[in-house]
Amino acid sequence: MKREQLKSYIFIIVSILIALLLSFLTTKITNPLILSLLIVIIITVYTISVLYLNKKSAEEEFQTQRKIINSLGLIYENVFVVNLNDSKISFYQITDDNKIKYGKEFFEDTYENVIEQYVKDEVYEDDINLFDQVSDIKKITQIFEKTSDFSFIYRLLKNGELHYYQAQLLKSEADKDEFVFGVKNVDDIMQKQINDQTKMNNMIEMQSVQLRILSSISSIYLTTHLIDLDKDFLVEINTSKEVSALVTDGENVTQQMKTVISNVIIPEYVERALAFTNLSTIAKRLKGKNIISEEFIGRYHGWVRTSFIPVEFDEEGTPYKILFVSQVIDNEKRKEENLIETAYKDELTGLYNRRAYEDALRLLKATSPAQNFVYVSMDVNGLKITNDNLGHEAGDELLKGAADCISECFSKYGKVFRTGGDEFQAIIYLDNMTSLSDLKEKFSNTVKCWSGNLVEELFVSAGYVSKSEVMDSTINEIVKLADQRMYQAKSQYYINKGIDRRGQQVAYEVLCQSYTKILKVNLTKDTFTVLKMENDEKVESKGYSESISEWLYNFGISGLVHREDKKNYLAKTNIDYLRDYFKKGNKSIIIQYKRKFGKRFYKAMMEIIVAKEYTHYNQVLYLYVKNIDLDR
Repeated sequence: MKREQLKSYIFIIVSILIALLLSFLTTKITNPLILSLLIVIIITVYTISVLYLNKKSAEEEFQTQRKIINSLGLIYENVFVVNLNDSKISFYQITDDNKIKYGKEFFEDTYENVIEQYVKDEVYEDDINLFDQVSDIKKITQIFEKTSDFSFIYRLLKNGELHYYQAQLLKSEADKDEFVFGVKNVDDIMQKQINDQTKMNNMIEMQSVQLRILSSISSIYLTTHLIDLDKDFLVEINTSKEVSALVTDGENVTQQMKTVISNVIIPEYVERALAFTNLSTIAKRLKGKNIISEEFIGRYHGWVRTSFIPVEFDEEGTPYKILFVSQVIDNEKRKEENLIETAYKDELTGLYNRRAYEDALRLLKATSPAQNFVYVSMDVNGLKITNDNLGHEAGDELLKGAADCISECFSKYGKVFRTGGDEFQAIIYLDNMTSLSDLKEKFSNTVKCWSGNLVEELFVSAGYVSKSEVMDSTINEIVKLADQRMYQAKSQYYINKGIDRRGQQVAYEVLCQSYTKILKVNLTKDTFTVLKMENDEKVESKGYSESISEWLYNFGISGLVHREDKKNYLAKTNIDYLRDYFKKGNKSIIIQYKRKFGKRFYKAMMEIIVAKEYTHYNQVLYLYVKNIDLDR
């Protein structure tokens, strides 16, 4: 019979007896013997019941404690009971090793002595302090005032290896005088915990590394957002202030994306950007790819590269979590454009070069040009003569002048090219306000008004062909016809000038051969340009200097001018003398002197004449030197 049931029965019996007593009292029973007997019976029954119940409770508590000890004995290596009053130990279970090691007297000692000896002999030195909390009965009593179950892990050093053990202290609620102390090995449990902790630490470290990597990567990007396609949810990792004002973490990612694109991308690129950022197709477009990217021009940062990067995939390999990042590439794009620009530009004139011209022609052949298309072929007249007579510096000036005039007149309508030494082309499309005849006149007047520092005049022959006049012609036929018209204009130019181009060139070459030195001199700036000269004249022994006045003086005192002619030479080549001489209106001066070649002196003549561009404020002249000694 269970204790609670027994209590119920006793309560019923006592209640019945009390009821009988009350009944007698209410019926005015005056027989004292009967009344006393009834009271004695009630007290006797109650006393016997209480004693029985206490005995039963004690037996049950003893059995409970035995069960606890028995249960501990199944899993603990050493189990003992400690009396809290006298600190005596009753060992319930002990290992054979401990029995042999410590002997019988050890196990009959007090708790404090046993624990002290055990800690001293067995416990790893770094863990000895753990036993301070259970080193005596007073401390243990304090523990059991707060809890009935207390445990801790410590280590033992056995055969040079550390092993983990658990100390367990248990106390029954009813028993105030004893507690159970159990010790068991927990190497397997601790090893698992260590392994689990190692895995956790590795995972935490990996996550930390990933976060650092993500943080580093994010710093490269203008914006970084994580998008969950299944949940239509967006999380911001980093962003710009312009995008931050338009986007918030949460749902409706598709609508937010449209809002951002419409506000931060310039209108010309919005349609293409919306197509690229269409989230309804992005999973399909990303499948099997590591990244997809597009480039647009933004309102705030210039060129921007936007990219989608897959992060998580479903079982079929379709991404459902993706990163959307944007990166400012304006500087990179500008450099790229500059490289392309450099590759397609002529270094001297700044116009497009032959490579760009050929690409433009290929595009024209692939497409049919509109009716307002015009092709212009141009050639600079007299470039070779200028180069031979005035030098390549003058020739370059002529080409730059031609390029400036061509660009001024035609670049507004299309592209202009320098395809060879003196060859230029224009591929243009006239607007409704400009006629071809007006453009021709403008170009002719622009060329006529040009004047340079080294070259006085510019002449450019041009051939024009418009698509409207040769509707059925191919691009090649149009180019050929424009070249023919240009050469006709060039021939007419030389006819009008009365110039036999071939005879003029031959005569010029013969004339130049008679001079050993030809310089273009600027007395105002005290500078010169070499048009013809032997390389060995540029030496210190012959007085060479970057200043024309110093060069003429140094040459006079170098010993190369005969002493009889030295005074006259130095006087007439003095720069101040020459400046005054030509300001008086003189057009030329001739200086004859004997010059040393090798060991002998030969007759030489220096002739200085004014150039076409000469003024009193800009004294430009030509200086010629030739040998006139027939024996030389």
